[in-house]
Amino acid sequence: MSNPYKNLEFPLNVYAHSLYLQESQVNYLHYGLFKEGEAVQNVQISAVQQRATDLLLNYLPKPPARILEIGLGLGTTTEQLVKLGYHITAITPSNNEINIAKQRLNDNNLLKSVRLKSVRFEDFVAPAESYDVILLQESAQYILPSALFKKAQYLLVKNGVILIADEVRLQHSDTTEHLPLLTDILQQAKEREFRLTEQGDLSKQAAPTVDYLLWVIEKHREALLADLELTQTALDDLLIALRRYQERYGDGRYGYRLLHFVKSTSSEKAQSGVTESPHQPTFTIRPYQPGDESAIQTRFAQVFPSYRTDETWHWIYTHNPDGARIMLTWADNGDLAAHYACTVHQAICAGRTTSVGFIRDVFSTPRYRAFTAGRRGVFVQNFMAFLEKWTGQDKLVLLFGFPSKRPLRLGKLLMKYQPFSNWHYYHYTIRYLFNFHNIIPLD
Repeated sequence: MSNPYKNLEFPLNVYAHSLYLQESQVNYLHYGLFKEGEAVQNVQISAVQQRATDLLLNYLPKPPARILEIGLGLGTTTEQLVKLGYHITAITPSNNEINIAKQRLNDNNLLKSVRLKSVRFEDFVAPAESYDVILLQESAQYILPSALFKKAQYLLVKNGVILIADEVRLQHSDTTEHLPLLTDILQQAKEREFRLTEQGDLSKQAAPTVDYLLWVIEKHREALLADLELTQTALDDLLIALRRYQERYGDGRYGYRLLHFVKSTSSEKAQSGVTESPHQPTFTIRPYQPGDESAIQTRFAQVFPSYRTDETWHWIYTHNPDGARIMLTWADNGDLAAHYACTVHQAICAGRTTSVGFIRDVFSTPRYRAFTAGRRGVFVQNFMAFLEKWTGQDKLVLLFGFPSKRPLRLGKLLMKYQPFSNWHYYHYTIRYLFNFHNIIPLD
């Protein structure tokens, strides 16, 4: 049997080929919306998935609106939008998805009516106010909320719409979780002056999709192993991950939301009382530039009760073979208000050489901690700018460090910190006579 989905990234190739084996067609890779009482073994999954897309279409402005679709999938939603008269730009970092979508659109003589680009949203470039709608169907979870709303603020026209249908995390967790917290999404939207106009809880309708995947993968296990050339271990690990999702939907840790945001206008901001105090400083966030080390060292000495020479600073940062990443926030009077930095190191992850960041000096100047946007002051905003610029695919894939209790508490609350491993302390008493040993030189 020919396999048009073999080259999709794992596990999308498993999901797509499972549906293909079950129904001889694949229209979507996203969740469906199940009706109450529908058994997963008896549904046509493409029809259940279509319900989710139809719901999204109901929230779009009338055509011809300009839509930026983030996350192309197989191009089925793109095809429908073009047929309805919308002007579509669809992006995805997956060249394989681009190729499948091109084939679908070309077969229906629609390829010339849409712009397809293989690019991450973070790297996508377009003029200001280019779009009326940014549409994210299960792609928002792969973008930092701060990066999403910052860029959307630039790309959307006044009263432009962000429409999201996606999985979210509903509770803080002490384990590593890739899904964004719903509260983080709502907070970032507010800080970027987007108004939430609709929030629909679709968790009960969407969660059975996980049950369906578990059932259909087990049903076609042998064919999946052979056709996709998978190992038993890879497939078993995927099923374990799906069961974990199933459990977290069941206990309320995960949910599925439809979120509709509108970009606020100047008049709306004025009516809501959003004004800037004439006494509140303004801040500029930017990466380190040569010469900044003087201000960094001065502020470091004020914040920490320790002395560090300029030579030591350069040894840590500028002389590190793999470089360093330093994000700084400056007040309008030239004071250094916040600092977040790491040194870069190479690591092996899943057999692939990647870059990780060892978090070093993180601090903010006490006098500027009172000037906050909600609960997120200059320190957290500086950190979010650091994440947006230097983390993600083909960038830093992990940040690690050894924070004390207070920074860890703040990090877990507002900065996505997760415990990575336990740190064990060992000690023993040295016999008195050993205190007078000769120093052994380490050549």
